[in-house]
Amino acid sequence: MRRSRLRVRVVAALAKLSLSEKQWADALKYAGEALADDPFREDMHRLTMKAFAAQGKPASVKKHFERMKKNLQTELGIEPAEETKRLFSELMK
Repeated sequence: MRRSRLRVRVVAALAKLSLSEKQWADALKYAGEALADDPFREDMHRLTMKAFAAQGKPASVKKHFERMKKNLQTELGIEPAEETKRLFSELMK
């Protein structure tokens, strides 16, 4: 379990670094790996939406947000965080 958490933290850091370096494909790859291990990490969902938006893919932003929102509602009975909803609104403008 501890190794898994460490792995998620490492790939999340790589995703953030890739995003800051405008390496969109790498950011998406690493965020996807982090989300495969912990699908409720909204920071990685936000990063994914930012990378899609940077690639000019608003349909992918919307699809990702809607899938994440449904998963949070189904699995945890919660809505996305305000920060996530705000980012989604900004990216869809």
